[in-house]
Amino acid sequence: HRPDLTVENPRMICKMLRCAPIALAGLALASTGCDSPPSAEPSDFLSDTSMLTKSSNDAMTMTYAAADGRLRQYSNFIVEPVEVDLRDPSKANGEQRAMLENAAINGTAAFKDQLIAGFYNLRDYAGAGTARVRVGITDYDYAGGQDRVTIEGEVVDSVTGEQLMAAVSADQRRNTPTQELQEWAGSFRSFLDGKFP
Repeated sequence: HRPDLTVENPRMICKMLRCAPIALAGLALASTGCDSPPSAEPSDFLSDTSMLTKSSNDAMTMTYAAADGRLRQYSNFIVEPVEVDLRDPSKANGEQRAMLENAAINGTAAFKDQLIAGFYNLRDYAGAGTARVRVGITDYDYAGGQDRVTIEGEVVDSVTGEQLMAAVSADQRRNTPTQELQEWAGSFRSFLDGKFP
């Protein structure tokens, strides 16, 4: 039995999309000189931000899920390539940008692998019962030896464009970008499977 995917259950939604900003203390990347943390507010990456609400468990996270659990009706997914769409491109130098682009490639593969492992169907065309998964790294900052990012993501109906789920998250963690996106992918599959307590 899959749990009700309602806005009244923000803890589960937050856990599903606990896509936090990324710490890369192990990589020797040159600082851009930026000292402003990544924004916890949505950029223009998402198709709709009007229904996002602050998570009660994490001030740096905003989430939304369709109140009637429509996402449970989908078994087919189009996974779009994870994008690096920084609201201020000057905050990442060339080496840092390359690192983020590589993480995006790995993240795209992780989403596909998780859906396949969960016996969901991957599609490359729109149709009834098919949802589109979009994820992007939209803000970046390097400070104190750590790389921090904002990640935004949404799931929309592939035909109508109706937004079924969305999230924005900005924080500090000690994972690599690839590890963070792998957590996104694993949590998304668990959410679809109804495995959260």
